[in-house]
Amino acid sequence: MDDRLKFSTHIGHAVANGNQVLGLIKRSFVCRDSHIIKQLFTAHVRPHLEYANAVCHPWFKKDIEQLERVQRRATTLVAGLSNMLYQNRLKAVKLPFLVYQRCRGDMIEVYKYLHGMYSVPYDSLLKKGLSLYQVAS
Repeated sequence: MDDRLKFSTHIGHAVANGNQVLGLIKRSFVCRDSHIIKQLFTAHVRPHLEYANAVCHPWFKKDIEQLERVQRRATTLVAGLSNMLYQNRLKAVKLPFLVYQRCRGDMIEVYKYLHGMYSVPYDSLLKKGLSLYQVAS
């Protein structure tokens, strides 16, 4: 996070790491089957792009496009798909947009909180909140 509370530097590092791994995949694998590229992307590249999404959820269009550009590049690695539109390549490889992936992750976290899968002591939070309120007033 920088002094303006932006995560652009974090996203830049994530994009750089994702592109490095993608370049390694491109140089290392001769077989460019859609199933193999999808597995390699989801196992080795996407974790770099999704790291700390709960904290630094990108909301600037520039940051979102940077992240999506890495996935766009990954779909062009699949043999026979490089001349197709990005949306069609995603459908062929059966990958969602990264924006959808982030929203899905947010919904999963909300579900976990609402169904008690995280042990958050609500009563202590309420007591702290009340004591802070009493001090402020």
